[in-house]
Amino acid sequence: MRTPKFFTGSELLLLHDEERRSAVSSLYTDDPAGVLTLSICSLLSSSLTKLSFHVYEELERFTEEQEEALHLLNSLHELGFLHCMKLQRLPAGLTKLTNLKRLQIWRCPAIQLLPKDRLPSSLQELEIYGCPAIKSLPKDALPSSLRELHVYGDNNEELKRQCRKLKGTIPIVADYRAKGY
Repeated sequence: MRTPKFFTGSELLLLHDEERRSAVSSLYTDDPAGVLTLSICSLLSSSLTKLSFHVYEELERFTEEQEEALHLLNSLHELGFLHCMKLQRLPAGLTKLTNLKRLQIWRCPAIQLLPKDRLPSSLQELEIYGCPAIKSLPKDALPSSLRELHVYGDNNEELKRQCRKLKGTIPIVADYRAKGY
């Protein structure tokens, strides 16, 4: 956090050492542009299992190159978009992350839709917290692998109703009604 351009210069050289690179399994960053490059993601593709973006800044959407770089991270199990205040949509092609088990979307008030091109077939847990512009889940796009659906905080009431209707079809469906949960 607060280390723009961390993966440039001498820090990038550290990733060329296999032992150091394999030690990078989790990354929490406020610099998606610095991380989502083809060179960085190809180096981290076999070791990174958890990636979270925590961006209060101006990020509105990911570029095609950034989306392509994200697709290289085939070892990802968890992906989070946290406090991405101006992000309008999630990256396209999340289905290419074939090992993704958990997707978190927290406090991203500008996101209106979940990916139209479906969610990864490996996804087991989806959390939506404080995203009032998301009004519904994608039609026929929830993977059969989904085991937990958490919708809480100040989300859209229609989204919460839709999730409650899924109780019994997904093992754990939780919509916490308390504001600010």
